[in-house]
Amino acid sequence: MTGSIKSLVRKMLSFLSYHFYYRFLYRRYERDIDGRPLKKGITAVVVARDEETIIPLALRSLVGFADQVVCIDNGSSDATLRIMEDFKKEFEGRIEVDVLSMPGALLGDCRQKGLDLTRYSWHLRWDADMVFKTSGPEDCRILRERVLSNDRPRAVQLPRTNLFGDFHHTSKLYSPVDPGEPILIKYCRKISYREFGKFDTVRLPYYYVSVSEKKRYYFHCDGLKSDMRLIYRNAYFDWRQSVNARNSPDSGLNFNEFRDIWLQNRYGTLDDKRLKYRYQKELMRHITPFETEKYGEYPEIILGAIKSGNERFKIIYRDGKAVARRDAKDPGQMLYQPDEVDLSFDPMTVFRAVIGDPVLLKKLEEE
Repeated sequence: MTGSIKSLVRKMLSFLSYHFYYRFLYRRYERDIDGRPLKKGITAVVVARDEETIIPLALRSLVGFADQVVCIDNGSSDATLRIMEDFKKEFEGRIEVDVLSMPGALLGDCRQKGLDLTRYSWHLRWDADMVFKTSGPEDCRILRERVLSNDRPRAVQLPRTNLFGDFHHTSKLYSPVDPGEPILIKYCRKISYREFGKFDTVRLPYYYVSVSEKKRYYFHCDGLKSDMRLIYRNAYFDWRQSVNARNSPDSGLNFNEFRDIWLQNRYGTLDDKRLKYRYQKELMRHITPFETEKYGEYPEIILGAIKSGNERFKIIYRDGKAVARRDAKDPGQMLYQPDEVDLSFDPMTVFRAVIGDPVLLKKLEEE
């Protein structure tokens, strides 16, 4: 069944189920996990692991938008959990904040737990690297008023602006602005998270409709993580894809087994310093400067972080060419002396193996 036919069938089923079932039967599902009526408002669920750099901005941007924030730490080794707890203490009495620790749990299971703790009528899947705008015509509070003014069960797709690597760059691997995902959803106990391929996706009843916002209310600050965190994240998502794929030869491997094979295949080493050096060669191939003139000004909260002068990550240029990314918490990596094998590592071999778009490959090959 083609996408257009599936979309048409979905719309027909949504119309019929909403008017002939939902109004009379399904409202009983619009309660929390304990059966209590939902309060009017928005619950944001934030799942994070080792996100100490960006999560303070992501959480602070929810103030004024969300009535409840469910923070779930997925086994961080940095200050992420403490930052969550500090956020709860700072805004106690103004926002309901729940903080949980779920080390080792799958991402989809963490998101599902967030659904179980929801006490408000709307659910926002908020990643730890997302930052709302809090002023101007794309102020997130405008979005809040819009969604709360209509009780029709729906999933709202929110367009976004993308950064990568630091606050001043984006990636050639995707558009600096894109349609985003349906991350703002009218809550009921019949919605759930399931893994599909390498990512988790939300399953909705048929009486839900999908709508798309036009304004870009938030920035997605992708890649503001340590090199090793970014490397392991890529390995993790490929592992989940192999687990969820039928007849995959790697589907029986645990993550550590899969990761080591993945690292050897992709980078030819398991040594952390060599991995970081080779990953940065890959990173320098696809980052490109972010242009506010084209894509819009930063959220106030990000502007504040930039003006503070304490940015952890910064792309380093030499003779007008990006050559490395400085991590203020990993100064030793800038002193690393690559050997001939490191220098001969060609990141295009990685891109050719994982990217099927010849136009994009040509773009990456351009120096």
